[in-house]
Amino acid sequence: MKDVTGVVLFTLGNSNLQKQELLRKRLTSDMAHELRTPLANLKSHIEALLDKVWETTEKILTSFYEEIERLIKLVEGLNNIAKLEQTNLDLTYHWNLKK
Repeated sequence: MKDVTGVVLFTLGNSNLQKQELLRKRLTSDMAHELRTPLANLKSHIEALLDKVWETTEKILTSFYEEIERLIKLVEGLNNIAKLEQTNLDLTYHWNLKK
């Protein structure tokens, strides 16, 4: 009887890699949305100020400041994720294929 340990490990490893790739794609999509929304808001509000549709007020400037703070936190989160991925990136497999 053949030892199928290598085949099972490969299948499990491949499945795990596929799950990680799906999670990575979802995270990227979610983060893009989280960045795009406040940037679009800031852009439209600044355009309204430039077109003199709105007057510059403390309330508007505070709103801009809060959106920028939110963006900074999102980028810091991405930076932390990137650091974690670099430190945990060990894709070395140890195969035990017995015949």
